[in-house]
Amino acid sequence: MKTEVRVNELSCPFCGNNNYCGVNSSSPCWCFESKIPNALVELLPNKLQHKSCICKNCINSFNTHPAHFKKSIQLKP
Repeated sequence: MKTEVRVNELSCPFCGNNNYCGVNSSSPCWCFESKIPNALVELLPNKLQHKSCICKNCINSFNTHPAHFKKSIQLKP
């Protein structure tokens, strides 16, 4: 039996804060023009990858201190 994962497109999958996703707006989302490291995306379980935007704060935190970011994340089920 396949379980569907419900994702809030407006929440960062790492911190749960607003990610300011523009997927449903008339202009492209900010993430389309941003460099999001594959190593950051790969920290998410496969079922959560590419489902909602990772917020700019988490991207910046990962880019600045990847090891610290990896230790600090606690993904919500």
